[in-house]
Amino acid sequence: MPEAQPDGGAEAIAAFAESRELACEESGRVRSATPALFRGGSADVASLVDGELAPGLTGQLFQLSPGAETGGSTAILTEVPETVAYSSTIACHDRREVGRAKPIKYPTEKWEEVRLESLGFEERFRLLVLSGQDAGWIRELFSPALIDWLVAEAPEGLYFELNEGWLCILLPGTLADAGAVASFCSDAASLTKRIRDEALEEGDFPNLFKAAEGTKRVDAAVAEIEWDEPPASVRDAAAAYMKVAERKPSVLFKALLWGLGALVIAGAFGWLLGGPFGALAAGAFGFLGGYGISRPLIADQYRFEGSLSVDWTGAQAFNREYARSRGLERQKIFQFHHDYRGLPVPGKADSVQAGEIPVAGIPGLFVMLSDSPELRASGRSGMTPDDGRPGSYDVLVADLSPAPEPVAVEALDPPEGYSVALMDERPGTVVVSRPIAGNLTRTAADCDEFRRVGGELVSGLRSPS
Repeated sequence: MPEAQPDGGAEAIAAFAESRELACEESGRVRSATPALFRGGSADVASLVDGELAPGLTGQLFQLSPGAETGGSTAILTEVPETVAYSSTIACHDRREVGRAKPIKYPTEKWEEVRLESLGFEERFRLLVLSGQDAGWIRELFSPALIDWLVAEAPEGLYFELNEGWLCILLPGTLADAGAVASFCSDAASLTKRIRDEALEEGDFPNLFKAAEGTKRVDAAVAEIEWDEPPASVRDAAAAYMKVAERKPSVLFKALLWGLGALVIAGAFGWLLGGPFGALAAGAFGFLGGYGISRPLIADQYRFEGSLSVDWTGAQAFNREYARSRGLERQKIFQFHHDYRGLPVPGKADSVQAGEIPVAGIPGLFVMLSDSPELRASGRSGMTPDDGRPGSYDVLVADLSPAPEPVAVEALDPPEGYSVALMDERPGTVVVSRPIAGNLTRTAADCDEFRRVGGELVSGLRSPS
């Protein structure tokens, strides 16, 4: 069992990396994929190792930058995408290390503390989940065996967070030598395997994540506009909700206050320069400018239903109106992630729509994926990554019978940016995908084009009748 040291650690990680023939960078960047990483400012980290850290564990090992909220910790970030269908976000915090503060306020969900029937666990850990998480899966995950391991065998101070399929395991302090680092990686591998195995054991009647509360809020927010014609893009939809926000009483009142403040300041300067007439003219100009400039800025910060941003509401409206206008039927997101646990595309679905695949003429799924765990980790609801990677994916899923051979997929010549893959876990399931910059960049025309091209690729894999 590794013991944290008050300082040092870089040499230990470097020695560990050398022992496993992995590169160790003095500094680097990792994704702020869980609340602890976001709040800890871990985009920039020290002693970064990337690769197979232990048997069954591939991920990134690093030290959080000194001075961060969780600075001085050794951490491992890995992916467990199999969990997306059952858990949105879990925080299993060490009470002494993290305290009682809840990690992040989220747009549509609330944190709930789960109490387990273990005095040892309750004394050491605080388990937080987002509302909607099925208690059955949580209790299955935190089985007596896992609880015993956490209480009796896990290193002192260890805690972890699971967010949209990303798992971060943290150990406060730094480690003394390569052996201690290897032991930490072994513990992390054991924990990761327990979580993954629990997700893979879910059968035909799974304990799916239930987003009913969030869905009701989205329904109410989207209903602020009745669309005669579907929006041409997410940005067009967001602009329409911005106009709605600008007419909200709270926005108008705040803009009025800003206008009055600008009136007083501008009027005072006008009086000094031109007396009463100057004060009147300058005050009027200041009021119009202050009101006009502040109103859209305040509207941009407005939250529909108390929590949904203008951009997020626009994106949800676009997804729904696109499905309606194309005769597609919206599906349950978490059921999709359960059914396609081995999906070869990263991210969590924003929308899953079922209907006929163009050109191929067979049933299939059109999925809008968002590969942005940083959004949930930060409590935000709309962004485009600034590091050059795709923030979202368009995905087409088709189940073909008979199943196409891998050689047939290799023989395809998809357009630039398109990928075609077969799912090992579901023989005959074809997945066509294309990365896009972010969930705010989607347009109806691009979605139509993707579905058409994807249909051609799927059609090329179908056996002649």
